[in-house]
Amino acid sequence: MFDSPIDRHRRTKKSTLPWWLLALATLTAVGLVLYVTFGPNPPIVISKATTHRTTPLAADGLPDYAAALLAKMRKDVTPDNNGAIPLLEAMWPEGDDAYSPTEAKLLIEELGMPDVPNPTRRIETYGGDAMNLAAARLYRSRVAKPANIAGPPASEEIDFGGGFPTLYGTNDAAFWSATDDQAAGDIRVEELVWLALDRPWTAEDLPFAAEWIEANRAGLDRLHDAAEKSHFYLPAPEHLAGGKMAELGNRQISLIRSAARHLELLCNYALGCKRYDDAAHESVSLLKMAHHVGRGRLMIDQLLASAFEGMGMAQIQALAADPATPGATLRWLLKVLDGSPPACDIVRTIEGERWYGLDSLIRGEATFLESWLQPTDPLLGLASRTSIDWNPVLVALNEYHDRKDAAYKLPTPRQQADALQQLADDYALVSQIDPFAEPMRLLTPAGRAGVISQAVLASFSVTFEWELTVPGRDKTKYEATRLALALAIYRTDHNAYPASLDELVPAVLPKLPVDTFTDAPFLYRLTDDGYLLYSCGANGVDDGGSHDQSYYGPSQTFEGIKIREVDGAPDKLTADEQAMVDMAAQIPAGADDWSLRVPIPVEPWPWEKQPAKTPAAEAAE
Repeated sequence: MFDSPIDRHRRTKKSTLPWWLLALATLTAVGLVLYVTFGPNPPIVISKATTHRTTPLAADGLPDYAAALLAKMRKDVTPDNNGAIPLLEAMWPEGDDAYSPTEAKLLIEELGMPDVPNPTRRIETYGGDAMNLAAARLYRSRVAKPANIAGPPASEEIDFGGGFPTLYGTNDAAFWSATDDQAAGDIRVEELVWLALDRPWTAEDLPFAAEWIEANRAGLDRLHDAAEKSHFYLPAPEHLAGGKMAELGNRQISLIRSAARHLELLCNYALGCKRYDDAAHESVSLLKMAHHVGRGRLMIDQLLASAFEGMGMAQIQALAADPATPGATLRWLLKVLDGSPPACDIVRTIEGERWYGLDSLIRGEATFLESWLQPTDPLLGLASRTSIDWNPVLVALNEYHDRKDAAYKLPTPRQQADALQQLADDYALVSQIDPFAEPMRLLTPAGRAGVISQAVLASFSVTFEWELTVPGRDKTKYEATRLALALAIYRTDHNAYPASLDELVPAVLPKLPVDTFTDAPFLYRLTDDGYLLYSCGANGVDDGGSHDQSYYGPSQTFEGIKIREVDGAPDKLTADEQAMVDMAAQIPAGADDWSLRVPIPVEPWPWEKQPAKTPAAEAAE
């Protein structure tokens, strides 16, 4: 039979057709998988359950959370009652923190300011190069050069070329052989400059700090004006520009923190000079600034409010501990505290934090999650860059905030704490589940949404420790400071502290405050030269006023005495350092009492720790 080319072609076509169909099916399946994995995300559903807010909407059709936040923040604010305006007039950001022309225009128009403040009226930076140089000269004029100091080992040789070097960790030989310009960058000098924030001082103690205050007096007075205003509205320019919601910017944080430090500096100066009324008013200005910042709707606002209020409370405690503080000043401070509850209010942040989280997920999506989760699990960061149905993630985030909101609406602090602890425990359990235990979940946008939701919710268990402890600590400090003032008033009236807190009622206090953590009275006992007042802390255990780990650093507290860190071999410790080691050894493991010991220990000046320079030593140099 004749086999024509056409017949051969037909047979070949029939034999390869299944393979072509298989290849087409494979390519279709692969394409479908790639589309499902890397294709566009399903659209965000605008609803109460997902986006929480349905209005106002931004240009991209999604909720404008920044606009909603600004509407809350600017309520009842005018140029006349806004404390942010005198603050900006005194401390308009410059240098790396400076606003761009566009940002500055947005801000001054929003606040109703006439123009950018005159830079010549701006408060100079405390701790700048000129101050460090003056501090280096003061230090080396008052502290005797150690005898028989050896040269630095090779690892500590310092290159002094160009500018102020940082001499952190250098030995005595490197420091004392340097010029004043070079020594200005040493940690010894930096600690001296900032010691003005940690203890009372006078112009004789720190002439460079007193000169700085006098040179910046006009700007510092504007900080007092800021504290006295009834409102405080300082929006981030990122909010005003529209688009993605941003947290309180670093510039705002730096600005407000510097203002609080300036007020703290003024208070210590007034206290050192025995100007007790001035010191009292400076401390109250700190409290008012804390309340200004506490009006914010984000967690960072409450963190700052807690920190600034802690500064003010410490200053008031120092005034109460000073036997020379007039009784009228003490009574005025007690009256102020009675009308000014703690500034930190977590409830105020629930709505703002919800909006921030939703906005970050909606507009940041992959970028936000990658930066947030990738350090702990790179696979999560990778998964966040695939196609995901974000709507279930938004629903899960809203459910978390709904439970948190319900917890804070309970009638008593104990019920609130129990509900929050249960919430934390639930999300701690979520964090123990391996999100990749079921790999098939990663094959669909909905499945990947479940993995991402689990990771997001597990991360929230970390935040509860702060929320469960900081408000309680702030309330404890507040009530303990009221007690310290009451004890000081009793002392002025009776020339001695009472044997029991009960003696304060009713002459000084209508009733005794209770420990926030135990709902029982504060613990109190007389010492040889004063008293020890303390709370049992979050663990509810009486640890004698000791704390095994400080809240903000590695230091410990033994019966109200702060333990300084000790470096050096055990056989080379000074008597003071050995005493620190011995006290630290007596602190119970896990102790978390908050305590106030009067008299309050004061950090000595460097020339008080070491032999002062003698005329003979000066002549020898």
